[in-house]
Amino acid sequence: MAESYVRLPADGVGKKIRSIEKVVGANTVHMEGQVPYDEDGNGLWAVGGDGYDALLATIGLEGEHTNPRRYEKDHGFYSPVVTRAGGAATALYTTTTTPVRTAGQDTTIYTLEIENSTGATVTGWLETGGVMITIPFHISNNDSVTIDYDGGFNVGDADIQCNASVNDVVFSIKGTEA
Repeated sequence: MAESYVRLPADGVGKKIRSIEKVVGANTVHMEGQVPYDEDGNGLWAVGGDGYDALLATIGLEGEHTNPRRYEKDHGFYSPVVTRAGGAATALYTTTTTPVRTAGQDTTIYTLEIENSTGATVTGWLETGGVMITIPFHISNNDSVTIDYDGGFNVGDADIQCNASVNDVVFSIKGTEA
């Protein structure tokens, strides 16, 4: 397989064409594509290119951490798996659960999971201090739902309880404290 780079006339953008040639059976196949380059002729994502450091930071390899999922995995918490009981909101992630929520720290939820095997369709939600903080999620029997909060759902410095329309609905959350 032959591969070559051809410099285009200056257009202020500094693009190059990448041309790849491959023989498939009795046919020669060509593929071309544009590759962004900086003013020094370095590929933007190549070592030394203008975008290289930003790429490393975005995927969490060095520099300031800008990947919330990686940060959550490295520094976050997993709440206990809790079953709603007693006909009322049940402690999910509080200063008395294990793992314990740290008083004085804001909690940011990245993932909420709710599972239902009660025999009927149910509604489940999260609360703080008796006030609903999520929309009610409807879950069919023998089903579960995972809600991803891509940017995080900050609930502040508050204990988190789970609640549902019936007992025996199972909840868990994953998130960070800061």
